[in-house]
Amino acid sequence: MKKDINHLICNNEQFLYRQARKIALSREEALDLAQDTILRIIEQEAKFDRNQNFKTWSTRVMRNLYINQYNRRKRYRVFATDNKDMVHLVKRIKNKGEENLGVEFLENAITKLKKPHKKAFQLFFDGYDLKEISQQFQIPVGTIKYHIFEARRVLRNSINREMAFANYK
Repeated sequence: MKKDINHLICNNEQFLYRQARKIALSREEALDLAQDTILRIIEQEAKFDRNQNFKTWSTRVMRNLYINQYNRRKRYRVFATDNKDMVHLVKRIKNKGEENLGVEFLENAITKLKKPHKKAFQLFFDGYDLKEISQQFQIPVGTIKYHIFEARRVLRNSINREMAFANYK
């Protein structure tokens, strides 16, 4: 049985890479996706029906794997919206001490937010969908958007004040 799946993988390796290339944004990401798909196929070999087309099944495995990875990455969003804001943060951090101070400052700024803004922002930052947050609070999606907008505005102002105070501007 193992020999069969290995044979199928070897014969379709280029096909898997081409499929990954269609889905992924970069060459490296496509290589990673193809490798992850091969690993997943080996792990899930028992679920493969021998009467089914291997290419169809492996493409579905790859697509599901990519969607899971995409959703996982989506949870780690950064609330800075402009690339120039991110460049300032990256250029300014020179060692772990400065980085720790920045993280500590953000954590303090988040704890000072008003309660509804803080809770909505924290859930959004953790990767929850607006609809899920509104269901949890039992308030309209528009109100959740307002809370998140206000939290981001207050945090942005706090960061700008801190940067002005530290003479970063």
